Amino acid sequence: MLNLTGLMPQIFEAMDVVSREAVGVIPAASRSSKADSVSIGQTLSVPVALPRGTEDIRPGKEPTGKGDDFDRVDVKIEKMKTADPIWWSGDEESSQGELLNAEKQDQITQAMRALSNEIEADIALEGVIAGIGAGNIYGVAGTTPFAGSLTDMAHVRRVMNDMGVPKSERQFVANSIAAANILSLPNITHVEKAGGDTELRTGIIRPIMGLNIWESGGLNPIEAGTASDYLVNGTVEKGAKQINIDTGSGTFKMGNIISFAGDANKYVVAEDVPTGGTVLKIAGGLKQAVADNAAITMEVDTYLPSIAFHRNALLLVCRPPKLPSGGDKALDVKDIIDPVSGLPFQGGLEGDCLQNRLEIRAAGG
Repeated sequence: MLNLTGLMPQIFEAMDVVSREAVGVIPAASRSSKADSVSIGQTLSVPVALPRGTEDIRPGKEPTGKGDDFDRVDVKIEKMKTADPIWWSGDEESSQGELLNAEKQDQITQAMRALSNEIEADIALEGVIAGIGAGNIYGVAGTTPFAGSLTDMAHVRRVMNDMGVPKSERQFVANSIAAANILSLPNITHVEKAGGDTELRTGIIRPIMGLNIWESGGLNPIEAGTASDYLVNGTVEKGAKQINIDTGSGTFKMGNIISFAGDANKYVVAEDVPTGGTVLKIAGGLKQAVADNAAITMEVDTYLPSIAFHRNALLLVCRPPKLPSGGDKALDVKDIIDPVSGLPFQGGLEGDCLQNRLEIRAAGG
């Protein structure tokens, strides 16, 4: 019976290549074995401890605080994907001779790359939307940071300090242009200033100002929508995440930064809205009530973000797809975990007449 054992060297070599590419959000995010066990579409409610206050100690009297101040965040595995299958017939294999293993390794590498890049882009966008939705924005859209100094990193550190973010496990994931600027700074790549040649020789950036530095190709430009002349349809209360709108034209894009007349706060669009749409969803909720017929303004054109966060701020749920009891019709299935990024993949070998196909799969959210 055919199995995947003979392909394991190529699978591990492919994984070793992909794990070292620009997928910085995946290893920077937190993971949970309990969350990784949920089924596709199933909701897992994750408790989040809220800030606590203090009260005076009064002899003979118990504290009045309830002590049950937890919020909860719903987590789902939203996608179960396979990369485009890899097909080989017997004649195709025999025609390749000594090149066969190398060609299969390259194909497996591309399959793993497709899955990891999609997962990376998804979680990167979640980080961008969550950060803006919470009102934590630093920098100017259209101006790439670190152009000449690390002043921007110092201010990112200041923002995190002001928020009370724990000083351990702070992460900074740079888009490719921001990372290039960091690597262009003399105090990073000049050995006598940097205290080593790691960045100069390998391009791996060591921690800066208490932040672990990663690079991500999944931090893509957030394109400006074409929305104009939209108005709020009906008074909307503080905390609302769904707002009825009318009269306008054009589109809102997920990640667009907007504002409402009479409210100085900026908000981020949580879902695309087509031309003529009547419902606008925002991340984080309104920080104050908004009046009926308040104008909606697109605050920022297309921008390319980087993100900074504590590891616990992003939870990546990712696992191999689950097989039914007794297995399926596959000739062989093996689950493998990348030791660098922690990303799990599943390889499935399926048989057909005079040919077989290899599927590389993953589920995540």
